[in-house]
Amino acid sequence: MTHRTTSWTRKAALAVLTAAVAVPLALAGPAHAAPERTAPFPYPDAELTLVNHRGLSPGFPENTLAAFRNSIAMGVDAIEIDLRLTKDGQIVILHDDTVDRTTDGTGRIGDLTLAQVKALDAGGHAGEEFAGERVPTYTETLEAVKGSGVRLLLDIKDASRVPEIVRITQEHGMASQVIVGPRTVQALGEFKRLDPGLTTLGFIATAADAGAFIDAGVDYIRLWPEWITASRDTTECKADYAARVAAYQRGERSHPGSASCAVEDVVSRGTPVWSTTNDAGYEAMDELLGLGATGLLSDVPAVLKQLLDDIDAKRFTTAAPQIAELRAHVKADRKDRHDRALKQVEKNLNQARKYVRARDAGRACGALHEASRAGSGYAGDIASVRFTLACSRFA
Repeated sequence: MTHRTTSWTRKAALAVLTAAVAVPLALAGPAHAAPERTAPFPYPDAELTLVNHRGLSPGFPENTLAAFRNSIAMGVDAIEIDLRLTKDGQIVILHDDTVDRTTDGTGRIGDLTLAQVKALDAGGHAGEEFAGERVPTYTETLEAVKGSGVRLLLDIKDASRVPEIVRITQEHGMASQVIVGPRTVQALGEFKRLDPGLTTLGFIATAADAGAFIDAGVDYIRLWPEWITASRDTTECKADYAARVAAYQRGERSHPGSASCAVEDVVSRGTPVWSTTNDAGYEAMDELLGLGATGLLSDVPAVLKQLLDDIDAKRFTTAAPQIAELRAHVKADRKDRHDRALKQVEKNLNQARKYVRARDAGRACGALHEASRAGSGYAGDIASVRFTLACSRFA
């Protein structure tokens, strides 16, 4: 599998808001009726991110260097790892607070020294070929991933060692390749104070905690799937979403936003939503992406990779007829109005159509951007096509 290029800048993250803001139209509208607004593209205007949960793939031992190397080979965007402390204060990668489930030993990780932990077999339970795999330290994991282009998402189980986590990360030159996942606003604030440039994801305890994390400057919020779907199904949210759909149909929005108000409340404040899907299948992950999540922490990365590839393909097959219909309206309008701006829009749409056929989203988005700058009165319709192609990825 090839590695998917992911934009991680705050600027690109904020571009997700194109789903939630009104699109200003030029004062001089088209003489011919603009294309009737069809159902919007169902996935977010953003790069969709594949996070391999604990480095898991079927058959691989979680949170081991073998699993991480496999994740890198698969071309995932990020690997989620769990940081815990040994008795002698060393940072190791382990999900549970005991070694019982994932090694041949027993006992709480906090009651064992690093030497004792390193003596345990962390791979044999997954198969003979993994016998001898050890519980890795945070330092060993950084060294294994450095330079791969794959990021590490750190689930911070113990916030008492935040300064050391930041120090080790910086010493290995990995600050730009790490996303820290604090579980409290206090830990978030400490990470931001020690290194304001660190990317952060809030592992919030309840959906109501999202606002405090956003106010504290978090870059991403993790919402559990059940929070997302339960919010969608409330009467209040259904009414709110219906109002946003109506605004979209009137041309006042480039997209109605998420049908889940839990997601909409977060992304409308400029913060993208990720979710943890564990071993959920294709359809369940597809539902969450359709509700506005832009990153998923999955135990089945091959399935998620296929889903993301399918969504990318849908972007092109949906954008092609959108551009063709819009171009036809612009062409007819230009003949009536003899408007030079419309001639330029038509030229840009022709370029965009060519690039869509070539599956070159970046250049197609560039051509659409130029078309929207012409001030022809079609800005809202062009914005809808840009949403389909997720042009915020190239901001």
